[in-house]
Amino acid sequence: MEIGQTENMVSDSDNTAIIKWVPSVWVAVIVGLFFNAFALLYVNRPRLFWVYFIVSALVATFEFFYFQLILISLIFNVICPVHAFFIAKGYNENTKRGWYSKLWVIPASYVLIFAFVYCFRSFFYEPFSIPASSMEPNYNKGEIIIVKKFGFGRYGTFGFDLLNSGVSDEELMKRGHVYVFYPPNKEVAFIKRLIGLPGDEIYYDVNGISLNGQKLSVSSPVNRGNGFVEFAENIDDQYYSIFRYSNKPLEKSGSFKVPEGHYFMLGDSRDNSYDSRFWGTVDSNSIIGEVVYVLKNNPGLK
Repeated sequence: MEIGQTENMVSDSDNTAIIKWVPSVWVAVIVGLFFNAFALLYVNRPRLFWVYFIVSALVATFEFFYFQLILISLIFNVICPVHAFFIAKGYNENTKRGWYSKLWVIPASYVLIFAFVYCFRSFFYEPFSIPASSMEPNYNKGEIIIVKKFGFGRYGTFGFDLLNSGVSDEELMKRGHVYVFYPPNKEVAFIKRLIGLPGDEIYYDVNGISLNGQKLSVSSPVNRGNGFVEFAENIDDQYYSIFRYSNKPLEKSGSFKVPEGHYFMLGDSRDNSYDSRFWGTVDSNSIIGEVVYVLKNNPGLK
């Protein structure tokens, strides 16, 4: 007899013993507490499982973006085991048992789904939360960005690297685009804009940035605020806004020749950014991926 089941012995017309399966109510509750929607598989309700699974996946996804949904997630964690309990308690022993209700299927399915999510985040797309204001006004603190990882060589997620071979195609690295990476001697992901490619000569001072002897084109002020001035900057036909702070300009100057296999990164909030002007260029093996989408004005993160 399988663990977590009860058996009812009945006889057919030939007095041959027939074993009919009935789920254990307490196993249903335990499975529901630890595996949530998978408890509906154990009690032999595959359609309900898919309803619960899809809803729980949506709640978990948007909970990452909006913390207010955490209450719904907690309620959902209670509903699953309670619903499974009542189904098991009123279970009809004549119901045909599906293979998916066997206990070993539940952890196996859970592992397969987790493996899929892990691989997708490791090799294709991964969400990150912007931790600071150094990329204002284009990317604000607390917003969620989606990073494309395939081709950049730094594969892994949840703090574990699976492979680190460096950027596979230099065409993926373009001036003016925004990337997520690990700066030198740090294991915290940063988001910055790529300014210098391998071989480029960079000069910077309080007046702006020069690339290979040419100062980057900057517009007249397009906006003014409390202590800051917003400009539009242009590099390789990429236009984006930058902030300069009139009340606390970054009095720092220097020059770089970007080594092979390295990149020069800057924050868009030029007087409020810890970037390549401080810790140097970023190695190709440290590039996580390119920012391809941002969820603006996220009310769930402050």
